[in-house]
Amino acid sequence: MSGSRREFDVKQLLKLRWRWFGQQQQQLPPHPNVGREGDFWDRRYPAAAGGRKFLNASSLPPSLASRGSQRSKPQGLPDSFPRPMAATSEVPTLQFTRETIQNPHLLEVPDAEDGAVEEDKVPTPSACRTPHSGETRLPSRPMEPCPSDEFFQALNHAEQTFKKMENYLRHKQLCDVVLVAGDRRIPAHRLVLSSVSDYFAAMFTNDVREARQEEIKMEGVEPNALWALVQYAYTGRLELKEDNIECLLSTACILQLSQVVEACCKFLMKQLHPSNCLGIRSFADAQGCTDLHKVAHNYTMEHFMEVIRNQEFLLLPATEIAKLLASDDMNIPSEETILNALLTWVQHDLEQRKKDLSKLLAYIRLPLLAPQFLADMENNVLFRDDIECQKLIMEAMKYHLL
Repeated sequence: MSGSRREFDVKQLLKLRWRWFGQQQQQLPPHPNVGREGDFWDRRYPAAAGGRKFLNASSLPPSLASRGSQRSKPQGLPDSFPRPMAATSEVPTLQFTRETIQNPHLLEVPDAEDGAVEEDKVPTPSACRTPHSGETRLPSRPMEPCPSDEFFQALNHAEQTFKKMENYLRHKQLCDVVLVAGDRRIPAHRLVLSSVSDYFAAMFTNDVREARQEEIKMEGVEPNALWALVQYAYTGRLELKEDNIECLLSTACILQLSQVVEACCKFLMKQLHPSNCLGIRSFADAQGCTDLHKVAHNYTMEHFMEVIRNQEFLLLPATEIAKLLASDDMNIPSEETILNALLTWVQHDLEQRKKDLSKLLAYIRLPLLAPQFLADMENNVLFRDDIECQKLIMEAMKYHLL
């Protein structure tokens, strides 16, 4: 800070103190501890006041001592407040007007004439001055508040809960519904069944008759399979065996247990064999299991020569035989193999299947047969009396004459 600026601040401070305390000091009685009449410091204030000393107005020069401030409220606020001060060369004067009151930034003191940079600055929140030194000290980092809430997550909560529910099921406690399948009555809890099966969820959460019944009759469901799936709802475990896999799969499809359906399909895929692939293929088609049907069909086409030697092929209905003959994926050495398989299937039940011979013969590519083989077919008793079969044979023979 420049010298002129520091001198101005000291004088301005003295001026304010004179204004505030000059009148009060004149009214105080003389203090017995006053040293001498011209003492610059007034000792009328005891040390209990904080150890501060104030100037005695009587010891000041007349030009300054006569400026005691009268603390009376004016009726109206004048436009300016003239304050007599010392010589202009000694202390600069400040004019307080309405404009300066309304705009406090106009009261800022100009910089020193010598252009010196002001050293003392207003402290910022990032730094502060120590009370006993001029060093700047950075404030310490505020402590982060400790969280007042904590969360606990049990690792096996769901497992323990379902074990408790399974115990209630075995002791028939808190059960609110009974499933009737055939002669078997199976008690259960609606909440558990709805949480696992979309079928039961739709039944118990909608305004239907079964939602209010205590006993629900399950039609078309095998009792043992239903009991196994009810236990699965509580335990998540299910035993898959060859003798119960089809019942479980059909019941799981009805109850819309997607995970059980997927598990049963994978089990059947592993059990595919030329002796059972046709049955699995037909069963998957009936249950709407497209993935299982596709896998079983591809397996049948790949092992068709072994498939037609098994009993399942002879027991197929005419519609399934037609689907096989229409396929282009058969792994066979010649078209004669398919024709022989068809004749074997018809002769297995000649009375019932003879009427379907002409329709099934249309799926066989007769032009690919040898001419001699076609001539033998024309004299066969199975085709001789069937006009539609004769037309197909004659058309194939004309193909060879072209």
